[in-house]
Amino acid sequence: MTIATLGHTIWNVVLILLRILCIFLGAALVLFLLAVINPIVYESAGRANDSDITLRGTVRWFFGAVKLQIGLKEKKLKLVLKFFSFTLFRKSTSLGESEKTAGSPDEEETGENRENSDNNRSSDEESSFIHKKEHLRENSSLSEEDEKTAVNSSPSDENEKTAVKCDISKTEKTKKKAKKKAKERKTPEDKKRSSKISEIRNLWSQWKKEENQKTIRLLKKTLFGILKHAKPKTFRLHGVVGTDDPAVTGWILALFYLGYPAYGASGDFRLSADFDKKTLKGKYYVKGRVIPAVPLGYGLRLLMDRNIRRLIFH
Repeated sequence: MTIATLGHTIWNVVLILLRILCIFLGAALVLFLLAVINPIVYESAGRANDSDITLRGTVRWFFGAVKLQIGLKEKKLKLVLKFFSFTLFRKSTSLGESEKTAGSPDEEETGENRENSDNNRSSDEESSFIHKKEHLRENSSLSEEDEKTAVNSSPSDENEKTAVKCDISKTEKTKKKAKKKAKERKTPEDKKRSSKISEIRNLWSQWKKEENQKTIRLLKKTLFGILKHAKPKTFRLHGVVGTDDPAVTGWILALFYLGYPAYGASGDFRLSADFDKKTLKGKYYVKGRVIPAVPLGYGLRLLMDRNIRRLIFH
């Protein structure tokens, strides 16, 4: 085999490997584009009849190849994740708590503990009452003796009185100085408080900068854009709601219809209130989609901002 034929065969092998690599890269690019363009479809429905609540939800992606199912029935929550017909994840949890039956040993034990605590409390109150009586008797006897001594004793000299007054004034001055020193000394809590205040001031000064204001406006625009894209295309809700307090019921109804301009055009809503009793009855249906390319585009637009790059990478 000559050198020319060897070089020719090596070149052919390299070309074959490059073709295989191009095929793999092209297939990966096609799959990526399909995954990005293919919408994530979400759908949910449910009904409520006071304590009986039933919900079901499904999220499908990539032509239904990836499917997430969520269900709630009889206080049991089920989660199932599937890839085509293969189950990747399955979990079922109970949301209800087991209640204790009447006359159980735990309740008997708690009753005995309560009786013991009541007895201890009554004995403590009796002992404290007796102690207070004795203390009052001692104070009364001491006060009588002090009055007798005060009547019998007379001021011997004015100089002693002035000396006592000077001592009192000195002690008051020392107390004031000690209070001032205690105020000047910062406790760990005071240091933490001052550090928090300085952090808040620093954040406020950063907030007021024009560059940061542009970033905040961009974040707002991104968030509202994603929410507008992901909002349900179909939304139906028919129901009755009521609480123990009529004021709370009115607030719920007011808050619901406050957002009606945002979602009213895409759905059918009939929500009424029952101000007499606590109730929750009705049914709903929600369906929408999210194209992954839209959030990715918003994310790339955020990465173009210098402040956000500095925040992420530094």
